[in-house]
This record gives sequence, C-alpha cells and structure tokens, in this order.
Amino acid sequence: LPHGPSAPEMQQELKEVGKEQSKVEAELPANVSKNRYPHVLPYDHSRVRLSQLGEEPHSDYINANFIPGYSSPREFIVTQGPLKKTIEDFWRLVWEQGVCTVIMLTVGMENGRVLCDHYWPSESSPVTYGNLRVDLLSQSSADEWTLRAFKLWHETLREERRVSHLHYTAWPDHGIPES
Repeated sequence: LPHGPSAPEMQQELKEVGKEQSKVEAELPANVSKNRYPHVLPYDHSRVRLSQLGEEPHSDYINANFIPGYSSPREFIVTQGPLKKTIEDFWRLVWEQGVCTVIMLTVGMENGRVLCDHYWPSESSPVTYGNLRVDLLSQSSADEWTLRAFKLWHETLREERRVSHLHYTAWPDHGIPES
C-alpha cells in the first residue's frame, strides 16, 4: 500500500497553504502594528471590516476573518488574541457583528510570552472600551475551562447585549490538547 506524507512533510505542506492569497490591507504600514504576528494575517477577500471611525481611513481594520460553517460562508469569525492597542477594536467587532459567543483557545501568557492581552474586566466593576461598557456578570472555572457572562452596553445607542465567553485554558500554544 502507498504511504501518505509523514507528519513533518504535512506540516511543511500546510505552511504553504494560503500563501498566494492577497493580504494587502494587513500589510499596510498603518495596520502592521495591529497584527500580533507578522505571518498570521487576514486575507483581503474574507477579512472582517469594522465601521470606519470618522475620517480615520484605516480604522476599519482588525486582524480577523470570516470562515464558513454549516449554514453560511460567514458563519464564524476567527481573530488573533487582542493586543493592548486593539482591545477596543475587538469589542467593536463583537458589537458590530452581533457576536453572542466568544471562544478563546489560548492562555494569556505562556513561557513568559504574552499570547493574548487581557481584554475583559476581571472584577465586578465594568470597563469601558470606546463606546462599549463591558460588565462581568458571572464567572465559573473548571480544570480546563472558564465560563464567563458579559453584559455589553453601547453608550451611544443606549442598547445592551449579553455575550458568553468560553475560555479553554488548557490549549497549548503549539499543538493540540491531549483530550
């Protein structure tokens, strides 16, 4: 029987997937500092566009892409762990796209490296990001998960929404969990 590619061969093949896709917006000088990693960039054809803030031409950029699901070609959104300077943009994305569940598959820090800045309130006092006030309503932890519920309040629109936050705290930076 013919053998398939070995794991290292598959990994090398996967490194080339998507290389030909256009990432012009992500590589613009005004947007480069909004990317956590220079080699993990959103494709132009499926990137999530934020609403433009006033006359700021690059305020519509966030490192995020729509990905297809069972019922829609734009069913899910994947994004990098927010940087300190993009936390406000992250919450704008949540509000503008009507996100009701955020699934976080990273720890904040691993081996002394920040993988994701802390983008939610850690206590009962709310935190405001731009026009959005975020309240931590509840939090419960298990061995590998922390479940949180947030209330978002849009100051300008005077509207509120609930968001569930499922934080998988045991996902390794490189690789996959054991179970």
